[in-house]
Amino acid sequence: MLRFKLSVISDEVSQSLDDLVKFAEEFNLDGLEIRTLFDKKPHELVDIAGSIRSTLKRHGLETAAIASPVFKSEL
Repeated sequence: MLRFKLSVISDEVSQSLDDLVKFAEEFNLDGLEIRTLFDKKPHELVDIAGSIRSTLKRHGLETAAIASPVFKSEL
């Protein structure tokens, strides 16, 4: 049976990667959509991207998407 992969937008839960991993495990999610993490936008996480990826992989999670601020404008 086909099953959708489920993820959550990171900053809807927490800025802490540890908290996000716990949340994802608790709700049987497959991954995270990174919008902000550690109060930083995706382009500010480049230096620690490998560490983030390793943590997610260790917990059986993947990066579902990167929610970048490109084309974002104020209303």
